[in-house]
Amino acid sequence: MRKLTISRTLIKIIFGFLLIFSVSLPAIAQPSNVENKTENPPTIESIIGKLETKLKENAPFSEIENLTKETFSLKRKSSIFYIPEINFLLNRQVEKIPESQTATFRKRILQMDTIISGLTTILTIFGAFSLIYFADKVFSSEIKRNTAILIGACLIFTGLLFQGYLFYAVFGILAGIGFISRNKIPFSILMLIILSLHLVSQTVNKAFFEAANLPKNQLIDKLKRDNYSPYFLISNSSLSKIEKEIATMANKQALLYEINIDTWKKLLENRLSPEEKAIILNNIGCILYKHGNLKEAIKYFEEARKVYPTPKTYYNLFLTYSSLFEPDKADFYSKKLKNYSYFFQKEIPLVANIGDVYKIILKVNIPFTSIVIIIATFLISSITAGKFIKKLSFISINPFYNNYLPGYSLYYNNNYGGIILFIISIFILELLVRSLCLMNL
Repeated sequence: MRKLTISRTLIKIIFGFLLIFSVSLPAIAQPSNVENKTENPPTIESIIGKLETKLKENAPFSEIENLTKETFSLKRKSSIFYIPEINFLLNRQVEKIPESQTATFRKRILQMDTIISGLTTILTIFGAFSLIYFADKVFSSEIKRNTAILIGACLIFTGLLFQGYLFYAVFGILAGIGFISRNKIPFSILMLIILSLHLVSQTVNKAFFEAANLPKNQLIDKLKRDNYSPYFLISNSSLSKIEKEIATMANKQALLYEINIDTWKKLLENRLSPEEKAIILNNIGCILYKHGNLKEAIKYFEEARKVYPTPKTYYNLFLTYSSLFEPDKADFYSKKLKNYSYFFQKEIPLVANIGDVYKIILKVNIPFTSIVIIIATFLISSITAGKFIKKLSFISINPFYNNYLPGYSLYYNNNYGGIILFIISIFILELLVRSLCLMNL
């Protein structure tokens, strides 16, 4: 009986252990969400996102500084050159950022606006002089003269208000009516020259404006300077589907996202330009280098060089051959780099993107219609005015305009030197006023 009792007790203990084991087995087999969770490595984009959140929450200064340091620590491990977003978020210069090409275009726009404003002021003054002189010489009645001046003033105002073709038509006419008197022909030609300069300035200014605001230019400019871009610049650009795929993947690789080589190789199956193929081959080489497969990386870098050489590919070859202790080949590519203007100094291969192969577009369209309008209105006006030369009513200078319209007496008396100095002084004054206004902005 005792043996049987012991056996039953032993069986109960064994069954108890089996029951406990069967209950705990799923928990043992299932990885812990807390302890065994595999976190993705941090990316520059994720750290900047955290920094932005902390700033919105008014987090302590120490947390902000730690995230800033972490961002730049990751930057040193990446192929990114500059992170201007940090300066913007912190509202101070943490990193000195070179001026972008589109920012230079915007400066040129402000400068051209100042020049255009000065030329417009001079044209308005000259137009008023020509109009008053024409009215005084053609009409003997004061009422008719004043009516003509009023109509002309309304045309000038309309041209200034609406600009474009109407502006050039109005001032083309005003330039031409100077042919009413042989003494005023030099002023008429000078006004035509100023009107032409105005058109050239407007054309160049428009080209700068379109270049600065073209999404593709903004993307290429950002990639050239910083070697990465916000996704919205890629999606908003006029790139083709394959170009956007390449730009998006290269961008993620630069921001330290893990990119599978097979994904890049799959893109190679598409119909690609030499430039696009070189970008992909270069970036595959970067991944291989990162995983320590330097000899395999060299093959891809060399193939990229043969397809379409870029400074980044030369730099990657120089870096990889240096790591493989092949100084002769490293020196060869170091000398190749001297033919290029580059500013990167990294200890890792550089991810290539479409910014390395595309150029910023600055297209100046010749304004044929405006040119035709200026020439046509000038010729019609000058021929018509020339017919009045024999019928002119000779009257003395109107004292009202002589006293209250600066420079008119110089124009009336054919004081060429004086009128040129007057124009220069007006232009300089306009430049100073505009410059002061821009400084206040």
